[in-house]
Amino acid sequence: MAASPRELLFFIKDAIEAVLLMIENPARANGHIFNVGNPDNEVTVRELAEMMTEVYAKVSGEPPQEEPVIDVSAKEFYGEGYDDSDKRIPDMTLINKQLVARWKSSMLFNSMLPLEGKPCM
Repeated sequence: MAASPRELLFFIKDAIEAVLLMIENPARANGHIFNVGNPDNEVTVRELAEMMTEVYAKVSGEPPQEEPVIDVSAKEFYGEGYDDSDKRIPDMTLINKQLVARWKSSMLFNSMLPLEGKPCM
């Protein structure tokens, strides 16, 4: 089995913070294209699915499924000829240099759950 592709996921809160930094610092932002995200949030689709099933179990109060995640190859899902990169981690050097961006949001979905066990909206 091939290695699972890894991607960088981020919260919309981080994207909004990046836009605000660009607006507040036009001299440092104009003429640049920035990647946005938290490099610490690199996950596989399997890891993301497992995290989401844990969150669902906490929010719903239902026990986690015994087999919550199944593996499906890209070829099986997308069809013959599909090609993808094994790693999609954007280079954050420019945004960190120009705007001193530091992303705080974590893929730890437990941090999204308040004490009552309901998702934050």
